[in-house]
Amino acid sequence: MAIGESILTEEQAEHLFEKGYAGKRNAVLFEAILREMDAIIFLDDDEYPLAVTQIDHAIFWQGQDVFREHVKYLEQYDVTNGYHCGYISPIPHVDYNEQLPEEDFRSFIEAVSNDILHWENLQEVMKNGGITYADEKILQQTQAFSLRIGKQSELPISGSNLGLRLSNPSGVKPFYNPPHARGEDTFFGLSLTEHMIGRIPVYTFHDGFMQY
Repeated sequence: MAIGESILTEEQAEHLFEKGYAGKRNAVLFEAILREMDAIIFLDDDEYPLAVTQIDHAIFWQGQDVFREHVKYLEQYDVTNGYHCGYISPIPHVDYNEQLPEEDFRSFIEAVSNDILHWENLQEVMKNGGITYADEKILQQTQAFSLRIGKQSELPISGSNLGLRLSNPSGVKPFYNPPHARGEDTFFGLSLTEHMIGRIPVYTFHDGFMQY
């Protein structure tokens, strides 16, 4: 349709809607812009509007008003991004031995690390059996705060629990996957150098392995 109505050239459409997660996201994003929607919110199909915390070895669940928080803050930010807890990484607890020393495992993790999965945070996740818990201080926050791209102390942009304001379509950035790889959220985040980005105090619980 986009090619037939001369909105995109065939080459542009091929790159924009190529196979992979980025192409699928771009197709949804493009349709939302054509329908003149005010905003779009991305949530993965294996996450839920819940936060889980651990206090004195007891587990507490708290519902999260994900949609309302995104809609509220998309009035002032171009992009809104929340937090994640649950099973972020597929790597469980590992008992080191002569066949798998800690230094060898660390070398492997550092080789495949990214903004979200790296050795420092993985050690804590492994102690908890592969699960990450919500931060109680964040759950008590009532206001979003602005992010600055490239500031290492702030978490990277994630591809879900993500809101985009569409009132200015020319300022909306597409998603991109490297050939035969993931990383569309990382590349998307790096493109937001001139955008107003809000980190909103709301969690989703990621359960990619159907543990719950």
